[in-house]
Amino acid sequence: MGLVRIHRHVLLIAVLLVVSGVTPRQATRAAGSQPTKVSYWGMNLYLTKRERLATGDNLALLASSAHQAGVQWTREELPWDLIEPQNNTFRPVYDGSLKQTADQGFGIIGMLLTTPGWARDGACSGNYWCPPANVQEYAQFASWMTERYDGDGVQDAPGSPRIAAWEIWNEPNAAETWPVLGPGGSISRQRYGEMLVAAYNAIKAADPSAVVLTGGVYVYDGSYCDPNNCDGLNFLGGVFQQVPSARHAFDVLAIHPYIPTERPDAPNIPRLITVEGRVRNARSWLNGNGRGDARLWITEMGWCTATGTCPGGVQVSAEQQANYLVRSLVVAQHNGVEHSSWFQFEDAFNDPNREWSNAAIVGNFNGSDYPAKPAFYAYRTLVEHLGGATVAGTGPVHTHVYDPSQPYTGSGGTYDYRYTRGTTTIDVLWRPTDSAGIAFPVNGRQPVTLIQRGGARTPLAASGGVVQVTVSENPILIVQGDVTPRLAVMPNPLTVLAEAGTTAPSSIQISNSGAGSMTWSASTTTPWLTLLSASGSAPSMLSLRIDARGLPTGTHTGVVTIHGSDNAGTINVPVQLTVVTKLRRAYLPQVRR
Repeated sequence: MGLVRIHRHVLLIAVLLVVSGVTPRQATRAAGSQPTKVSYWGMNLYLTKRERLATGDNLALLASSAHQAGVQWTREELPWDLIEPQNNTFRPVYDGSLKQTADQGFGIIGMLLTTPGWARDGACSGNYWCPPANVQEYAQFASWMTERYDGDGVQDAPGSPRIAAWEIWNEPNAAETWPVLGPGGSISRQRYGEMLVAAYNAIKAADPSAVVLTGGVYVYDGSYCDPNNCDGLNFLGGVFQQVPSARHAFDVLAIHPYIPTERPDAPNIPRLITVEGRVRNARSWLNGNGRGDARLWITEMGWCTATGTCPGGVQVSAEQQANYLVRSLVVAQHNGVEHSSWFQFEDAFNDPNREWSNAAIVGNFNGSDYPAKPAFYAYRTLVEHLGGATVAGTGPVHTHVYDPSQPYTGSGGTYDYRYTRGTTTIDVLWRPTDSAGIAFPVNGRQPVTLIQRGGARTPLAASGGVVQVTVSENPILIVQGDVTPRLAVMPNPLTVLAEAGTTAPSSIQISNSGAGSMTWSASTTTPWLTLLSASGSAPSMLSLRIDARGLPTGTHTGVVTIHGSDNAGTINVPVQLTVVTKLRRAYLPQVRR
């Protein structure tokens, strides 16, 4: 029998909570600490990808490696054709893997894509990327998924992982993932618009706080189009013309500003097709289409390294990949991108001959670990020093000028993008194609530290109000202020609700609110608390297991002690466990703007 779709009924929830003795205010998630707001720092981790079942991946180690890099959100594929293989027969095949992903503390973007055979348009019935013949069937699927993973206590999956952001397909502007139907693709555009509207309405009806993304579209110059592939802005413009209501059927425009054959900031190409140009053009396009309120996310961007199969046969070195990662992520954030999901962390197929597999920033599992590329350490350095920092515009030596009318020549100038965190100032500097010695002005009352792309630190001595640095293609960070690590944990205290006679996972996010690098260790003497990970490097996750077996109903207290290296501090995290006869979950972390 298929699972029957259940709608939300607030009164029913209230009755269930009263019966279980749990008030809405008390109800929390036993599994701990998914993020409560969107972070800039995401990856296409694909922890739930079905192909991993056959490749021998160590998923616990893979998730831990992602935490070591500082990844906070993951973008996951949730194929319709696997979940509803027959009409009205929904298979909860992703419950376990989504729960594990949520238990690891990752925020989740759920991609709803592919079409089961029974629902496909007759013109492409042999292709699971085929658009649905009836968009209401897709909307029903989207509603079922949202209800199952919204954490409100109605139709929830076991463990109730929260998916707070939903992406409607992937690259609908490409024939490979949204086949061309009708003259010039007219039916394809209309069908996507109708599907976007139907899915948006269904998701919002099930979970008004959910964030709805357009399918991530590849963007180039805003106008390019051939019979099989259109620039994403061109495609969506056609969608809006044919289905005007689609213009307001999303919260986030998701873009893929791939530039695999060039530097992200190459000075010898039209400025419009640099990463900066594509991001600026996307924002201008939103404003021009009456959607200045929409947010802008990057859900794929990356470069493919040798050896391996790369688009057009173009490969970059591992060092170049690391440089481009830093430069493109900083440029995008300073131009208004709220979230970026880098493509990708590790290849789920473990196949170096598969196109784009070597865009990963770690190698495939070798039996003991996932070997890190330079881009892994570059990403970690960014999160260590920029995570939680505020974008503060350009710095004092910034000479780069964005002007689409400029000729495609020159060095591109010096990029100096500034961040602040409290009284600390962080500048990220590079030059696209050459190197230059630069006198960088500093505040003589604060210590100055040079941070290399890989994380190495060097104190700098100021003379005459400046420090001398060499700026090149390899980005550097200049930190003025406190460079000592500082232990930070979340949540603190940890409050857990568990059902009598069961065990439940939980977790504590450990981060470094100071600067530099920090390792940590944890301990507890609480008998019903087991530490599944007792040490690591920040940022990462301390995984716990709560054992309510044998405990009476009521409130129990414990403590976890976490110690940071290099005088980063020690924090005692009180743990309050409430054991109830029957657990009814009514709350999960919400994504708020």
